[in-house]
Amino acid sequence: MADNKGRIEALMMILGERGKFQIFIHFLLSYTYVTLVFNHVIMAFYGTPIPHTCMPNANESGTEPQNSYFAGAINEGPNYRSGIHQVVKTSPGECTSVIHFTNGDNQTLTCGAGQWTYAPKHNENNIVSEFDLVCSDKSLASIATTIYFTGVMVGGLIFGDLADRFGRLPIMLTCLYSSIAVGFVIAFSVNYTMFVILRFLNGFLIQGLQTSAYTMIMELYRAKYRPFGGAIAEVFLAIGIMLLAGFAYFFRDWRHLQIAITVTAGLSFFYVFVVPESLRWLLTKGKMDKAEALIQKICRINKVISEDIEIETLNKFYSRVSIPRVTTV
Repeated sequence: MADNKGRIEALMMILGERGKFQIFIHFLLSYTYVTLVFNHVIMAFYGTPIPHTCMPNANESGTEPQNSYFAGAINEGPNYRSGIHQVVKTSPGECTSVIHFTNGDNQTLTCGAGQWTYAPKHNENNIVSEFDLVCSDKSLASIATTIYFTGVMVGGLIFGDLADRFGRLPIMLTCLYSSIAVGFVIAFSVNYTMFVILRFLNGFLIQGLQTSAYTMIMELYRAKYRPFGGAIAEVFLAIGIMLLAGFAYFFRDWRHLQIAITVTAGLSFFYVFVVPESLRWLLTKGKMDKAEALIQKICRINKVISEDIEIETLNKFYSRVSIPRVTTV
């Protein structure tokens, strides 16, 4: 095994260590980190608390007669009378509202679904106001984040093995395109349950995308240049964070923001036509015909002339592969 690794390293050096092919594919794979960071941190915008006021209304609930006191007080002011007692004032709060009567009695009303009014500071609309994630349901915004990263955890356990079995490229493309499809559906979530189920699935797929894309980046280079590969990927992660802030500024509705980040990910639709399978994976799995074709492609792009020559450390392992000699055109 160690001998085989040494032969692969030697082949990578022969093909051009940081040639045009490696850099081009590297940047395409690194772009997936933009999609990654969008989905990882988007809840910072989706789950931001929005100032709210409890405004129960008998016309909406109809199940609690005492709400009519509050409805009348809101509609008719302090002169509203309920029975023999006059409403002095109403005191709306975040989760409850209090009705004050002339006889000194108070009545506290607790809000339910659809009975809050929101006062966003920047005209934003997110899942907190959309699904009433306030008061007793306040924790559900944080739970949504936990559910997403649970999907990430499960994806990390599964997709590494799948990428080893079936190839880095099919797993990467499957997770990429599937996460784009799920991303669009998320924007049309009709309730909290649908939202978190789709977010779990998206986290699952995003981790598969990261696992396979990162592995493909590392396998482009010899061990010497892998820190360079990781650093460039992290640069794209930082770019994604900056882009997301800009998107959130222009798209104040969470559904529009979700569509915007998904469309950005969709710009990678052409990957299926240009991104090749990992050469290392092809060689270690014995897929020599595909490996030879990819080697010839790398030679053309990196302007390395391919010749059938024998290299003692490689010819046994790659007996069917045409090994190129480093000769620039």
